[in-house]
Amino acid sequence: MKKQFHFTPGPSELYPSVASHIQTALKSGVCSISHRSSAFKEIYAHTTRMMKQLIGVPEDYTLLYFSSSNEIWERILQDCVSRGSVHYVNGAFSKKFFSFGMELGKNPLEIKKDYGIGFTESDIRTYKQLEMVSITQNESSTGVYTNTDFTKAVKTLNPNVVTAVDAVSSFPYAENHFPETDILYFSVQKCMGLPAGLAVAAVSPHAFQVAQSLEEANKYNTSPYHSLLKMKVMADQHQTAETPNVLGIYLLGKVAEDMLTKGLSQIRLETNQKAAILYQWIKDHPDMEAFVDVKEHASSTVIVAKSKRVEEQVKALLEKGIIVGKGYGKFKDQHLRIANFPAHSKELVYQIVDTLTPVRVI
Repeated sequence: MKKQFHFTPGPSELYPSVASHIQTALKSGVCSISHRSSAFKEIYAHTTRMMKQLIGVPEDYTLLYFSSSNEIWERILQDCVSRGSVHYVNGAFSKKFFSFGMELGKNPLEIKKDYGIGFTESDIRTYKQLEMVSITQNESSTGVYTNTDFTKAVKTLNPNVVTAVDAVSSFPYAENHFPETDILYFSVQKCMGLPAGLAVAAVSPHAFQVAQSLEEANKYNTSPYHSLLKMKVMADQHQTAETPNVLGIYLLGKVAEDMLTKGLSQIRLETNQKAAILYQWIKDHPDMEAFVDVKEHASSTVIVAKSKRVEEQVKALLEKGIIVGKGYGKFKDQHLRIANFPAHSKELVYQIVDTLTPVRVI
């Protein structure tokens, strides 16, 4: 089978060192150890230590491990929201979090903009009666980026809310403000370049205090076994409530260590360089234009282009062994979505550009 390179927005290309770490895990028996063993506790502690350094969160934050970001949505809504939540919606995934709030009866408030349009500080209000504000830092469906200063401004006006930031397709590229961000969460199959099946949330003491107050008032509606509070008790012992994705946690710690060795400044520099190549190419292409037309709101990690020849372009790249994403939902046949994660090389980015650039007839 021909080697394929995945530029899909997730799952996506594996980080270069993952194969070696999997081999080491198999040889050392990581996949068979008990999640109650000292060996697992050491893996958990190492991964948490590496991730805290990579995220740059304060030491008093707790890292919790989940199966997916969708599960994190449920935990946040069920444990931190009683009166209502605020959702900044400008894409399919921010909309989906809002819909979770509707289904759980959490009285969510939707602050909506057209897909492809970013939020600014002028969109922020004071939310005295609501407990949580959801901000999607990087909309994987549309390639809209919300600057991290936005979260800081929300928290400044609303110091008592829980600010929940979806960094699913922007971590670890984007820098984040702490402690203004109460819950930062992401899945590993995007920028971290790992197999799907693991998600991470960095949770602040304030978020746990809100969950505690709701539990004491008997206003939370989640199984105590999977509540944020119960998960914290286990996390403090370097354990999880149930049998976790041991291999995923192990690999996450190893890749986080690799990224720290390389340096976040270098990763961000390379990401910016590749994004600049792709956006300039889109600008010059006769059949394409950037879906997000405001530079400050255009994602550097998920580049989305409107195209008149989606099927033809996807097929042309597939013949070269490169798989990109089509548009999400209603944009399926109108957009190309090209992931730009740390695992993606500049050489392959140039191959995308060369393959889809029309030949000029002189």
